[in-house]
Amino acid sequence: MNTQPTVPKNRSPKEEYRASAYNQAKHRELISEPAFAAACHFALLEHERQIVAQANGNPNMAMAGFFRIQGAVEILDTLRNLADSATPTTTRSNNDNLNHQV
Repeated sequence: MNTQPTVPKNRSPKEEYRASAYNQAKHRELISEPAFAAACHFALLEHERQIVAQANGNPNMAMAGFFRIQGAVEILDTLRNLADSATPTTTRSNNDNLNHQV
């Protein structure tokens, strides 16, 4: 007889968010709004402008700024896809191979 208790699986934050149909519906409504897309676009542009101004010709600050911008883009991508059920996967086809017999 198995005496060990079953441990519930901890859901990821995305799974926790998606557990509510209300959250999913409101999220899809929000991201379909042109005003939301415009706000994200201009917020990212303003963030980039501020980062570039802080670099002031310093290559180390420029590199750090690149990573900050990359992080901001990743956060916006996560926000836009929060209600999606799965992340898309890519498959590689054999058409990518070069024909070396030519």
